[in-house]
Amino acid sequence: LGTDSVAVCDSAVLDAGNPGASYFWTGPNPGNQSTTQQTFTVLATGTYTVTVTALGCTATDTVIAEVFPAPAVELGDDFASCNPVTLDAGSDGVSYTWSTGDTTQTVMIMPPTTGTDTISVSVTNSFGCVVDDEIAISAGVPPMVDLGPDTTACDSYELTTMSVPGATYLWSTGETSPAITATTTDTYVVTVTDSTGCEASDTVQVDVTPTPVAAATFDNPNYDFTVDFVNQSTPPTGADYLWDFGDGFGTSTDASPSYTYVLPGTYQITLIVSNECGSDTTQFLLGGVSVDDDAFSRTLEVYPNPTQGLFHISSRDLQAEELTIEVTDARGRVILERVISNVFGGFTQPVDLSAEAEGVYNIRISDGEHTATKRVIRN
Repeated sequence: LGTDSVAVCDSAVLDAGNPGASYFWTGPNPGNQSTTQQTFTVLATGTYTVTVTALGCTATDTVIAEVFPAPAVELGDDFASCNPVTLDAGSDGVSYTWSTGDTTQTVMIMPPTTGTDTISVSVTNSFGCVVDDEIAISAGVPPMVDLGPDTTACDSYELTTMSVPGATYLWSTGETSPAITATTTDTYVVTVTDSTGCEASDTVQVDVTPTPVAAATFDNPNYDFTVDFVNQSTPPTGADYLWDFGDGFGTSTDASPSYTYVLPGTYQITLIVSNECGSDTTQFLLGGVSVDDDAFSRTLEVYPNPTQGLFHISSRDLQAEELTIEVTDARGRVILERVISNVFGGFTQPVDLSAEAEGVYNIRISDGEHTATKRVIRN
């Protein structure tokens, strides 16, 4: 069996030699204190004895074994990573020798950019027992992340990443699912981190246009001929508008137009809002449109109406040091502006629209204190 005493780290195998002989071992191993095999494994401190019989001859030998615990070293399974990792050789050692040249319990390892690096360590404890271990660290492969090209969408757009088992997701919106719904125009960014710590990001610009919803109201507190219409549609910008003022003449493509009616009455207003994602229509009744019936307005007449071009503005009884007449088309463009001085009593003022296009024209007449609005149709 060799020397009469041995120092053992964790375990050792004693070999009695003489193949083919018969053997009888005794020793202090817990639960296994004897055997008839050629070899015997030492697991505990104590005296081990073997008796060997061959060809009728018998011999006995004894060895005293002292068993010391070996350091526990476990670097773990081989793995791949994109990020620096810390390897720990355990706290049982009094000295450490790494293949990197480090001599500390832990080392920081930068994974290779390609291929595989094998890292080994030799750990010695206070009993002089030495244990070696090694681990293979491979270059990690970042996950595939592709949100596609920049895009436009109506109302919303589904953004989806490739599903990666064990991965985590972080969007610029704060969401953490593999897919999100973009409902506003923005630049969206997603970062995907897989189970090895490798991460990749992608960015996409999504321009979202809401389908229009038509809505409107009006402002006419004094029940005048001229009504201010207020567009309340969504989206508030970026759409086309078509108003029909319900009198058979007036339309507008302004967002929030003003319109002057010729006759009193109740009118059905129609607003159509459209963009590249669709269109919507709203209708409502406008009531209470009436002529200003004060004395100033009642003295004024416009004739003939409709006219083929030439018409007259007249009054039977008007007192004004200065009278202003302004004629505008349906778009508000001033066609004529005229000032008449010293109007005391009746007057007649001709206006010629022969050079103007057919349509409805607004006539605003003011004496500085009172204002009346009339309309004339050029056909």
